[in-house]
Amino acid sequence: MHLRPFSEHPRGVFVSVDGPSGAGKSTIVQHLAHLLVADGQDVHITAEPSTGPVGTLCSELTDTVTGRALACLYAADRYHHLEVEIRPHLRAGRTALPSTSAPPNPSVTHRRGDHGHRRRADLPVRLRQRPQRCPPTRSTCLGRPARRTRG
Repeated sequence: MHLRPFSEHPRGVFVSVDGPSGAGKSTIVQHLAHLLVADGQDVHITAEPSTGPVGTLCSELTDTVTGRALACLYAADRYHHLEVEIRPHLRAGRTALPSTSAPPNPSVTHRRGDHGHRRRADLPVRLRQRPQRCPPTRSTCLGRPARRTRG
């Protein structure tokens, strides 16, 4: 574990990857985790909505609850997830990598501080849209030729 120059206590690094469904959050988190583990880091991967009681409720009610009520559920899940899962891993010196769905209210994010009650992400990553997908032909995607797979 590397200490930051301004820190007297070892602690993990909090990287938050936020974005809409299908934007590649889980893929980015998995690739980053592999790189960090290869570098000798201890990594904890998690996701939101969480698998805890509040996150489970969020998942169950996403199709029926809307607006501020749903935003409050997501906010409650983030507070609970941060307290019971993310902070303990950070205190143990691990890198925490939550993959989080874009909340219904943009003010409910890991990047905002709530009067010192929440911890800001050391590295917040916000994905805004789904990645462009290459058709299985000889087109180009992001300036590179698409790879053809042999079937």
